[in-house]
Amino acid sequence: MLPPFKCKLMLPLYRWSQTYILESLMYFTPQNPGDAEIIAERIAPRLQHANSSVVLTTIKVILYLTNYMSKDEDIAILCKKLSPPLGTEALQYLFLLIDLVTLLSKPPELQFVALRNAQLILEKRPEILRNDIKVFFCKYNDPIYVKLAKLEVIVKLASEENIDKVLEELKEYILLSFWLIEQICN
Repeated sequence: MLPPFKCKLMLPLYRWSQTYILESLMYFTPQNPGDAEIIAERIAPRLQHANSSVVLTTIKVILYLTNYMSKDEDIAILCKKLSPPLGTEALQYLFLLIDLVTLLSKPPELQFVALRNAQLILEKRPEILRNDIKVFFCKYNDPIYVKLAKLEVIVKLASEENIDKVLEELKEYILLSFWLIEQICN
């Protein structure tokens, strides 16, 4: 039976309570594709929550529920909700409070967690982040562990459509590395 009470309870609860309720949905097995779709639709507004834990758990539950959905168009719609709008420069505040990519504007520790989650998402649903390769480009002040994690994601997202952007970005990293080595040697 569908646990609608859990989805309806979430609105007035504090962020950690919402996380626990979302986590409990991972133990629910939808009996039919309609149940999975209903739950996913009810929890989708949590993608705009201010707390990154709520957002990450919502993403996890939605990805879990896609295993039980039969309609590819419903899955595609949910994947679009998990993906930021094309061309958004507004990836500056915690998850735009829409999704994983926005954590890349936060402190390095949160960026690293977001990048590791992005890698897990890419294994299951690469179409979610396919159009967002630019947000993974390294910044000059990123710590090395963040840069390496970003490079891993960039390589996974590389395709025929974006290979020119990827190669241009990698070329810049190489040129910067040569310049830094030259500065150190002089």
